Amino acid sequence: MRQAVNYAIDRQSMVTNLVKGGSKPVYNACFREQVACDASKVINYPFDPQKAKQLLAEAGYPNGFDTDIWAYRERDYAEAIIGYLRQVGIRARLHYVQFPVMADALIFGKAPMAFNTWGSFSINDATAFTTPYFGGKGNDIWKDPEVTNTLLKADETINTQVPPRWGVSRLSPILRRCSHTQPTMPLPPI
Repeated sequence: MRQAVNYAIDRQSMVTNLVKGGSKPVYNACFREQVACDASKVINYPFDPQKAKQLLAEAGYPNGFDTDIWAYRERDYAEAIIGYLRQVGIRARLHYVQFPVMADALIFGKAPMAFNTWGSFSINDATAFTTPYFGGKGNDIWKDPEVTNTLLKADETINTQVPPRWGVSRLSPILRRCSHTQPTMPLPPI
């Protein structure tokens, strides 16, 4: 079903109509300019509502399903996502709340979907995003041991190479794994 969601969202349209220039669709769990952000093995899901409907039918939901999506900011983005999901039969209800409420809902498994944002605090390293969401703590609702252990090693490593190569070789498989299993669905940056 996560693949269906990925095919249902028109990222380019969101860039064009919501961000309005200066951005590109994002398909991986880091920003393209960050050190170790290698998107070469990441799936770039095209906007394909028919494929989304096909995948939903194959998963046993030929008529779609009802769900909830939580958000705490950029309501227009969340509403656009809901519109795309409805076009393929996923009837998402928006819970627009303050961040601590949404964070609790995610951590305690009450939010099946969420529109979340993350800034890297000007840290030009892919682990500024990957560690908080896939590092085994806090916002990591996936808790994949292989990913968590690799990120722990990356965070403990001081790399003096210019450009740093260790991170690329270690993080590339993580980004690929995330894109194939889709614990998150990156969208256009704000």
